[in-house]
Amino acid sequence: MAVAEVAGLRVRFEVTGSGSEHVIFVHGLRNSADTWWPVQDHIDPRRYTATYVDLPGCAESETPPSWEHCTIDAYAEFVKAFCEAIGITNPAFVGHSLGGGVGLAMTLAAPGFLRCLVLVAPVSTQGLDFVSDEQFDLLLNPSDAEVVEFARAAFHRPVPEDAFERLVATVRAARPAHSKGPCVLSGTSGSCPGSPRSPRRRSSSEEIATATSRSASR
Repeated sequence: MAVAEVAGLRVRFEVTGSGSEHVIFVHGLRNSADTWWPVQDHIDPRRYTATYVDLPGCAESETPPSWEHCTIDAYAEFVKAFCEAIGITNPAFVGHSLGGGVGLAMTLAAPGFLRCLVLVAPVSTQGLDFVSDEQFDLLLNPSDAEVVEFARAAFHRPVPEDAFERLVATVRAARPAHSKGPCVLSGTSGSCPGSPRSPRRRSSSEEIATATSRSASR
């Protein structure tokens, strides 16, 4: 594992391979770089340099001063700054859940920065707008039994118990700021949960189609 300083925060990341093509992996809510272990052995180290990062507020990365640094848009700015800080250029972006929403936000904010997107069950750029206030309460303040249930729900098939315990430890380690930030819709400043929801923006697919059209017309 390695450490970089980005936007005043110490950030942990792992790099595998030494290929000419860069790939960055961004994890989901209450996860970490460690949760990509099932795919690491399938990435060709001669072709790709793969980077796995702990988002701020997760695992061994430092916690930001407030949840405002953990919204979808804030994480998108962070990942872009992280790539620039450690010299990742024109990467493919692989994002799961929250990480997928971060990749979408990056594509909209900085067209052309990412080579391509690979999205695994992504949230939208609006964050976790599909979750009720009651469900937000569980995300912010889960009991230990709920943490275990949350972790088990991530798998459709049984996994080795040692691997599952690693995931549970990661979920337990996520700080409240990380869990709170994604529940605030982009462009709003209210607190969460229970904050007013903003009017619907265009969907991510609509915005990406517009951005792509503008790029093609240049």
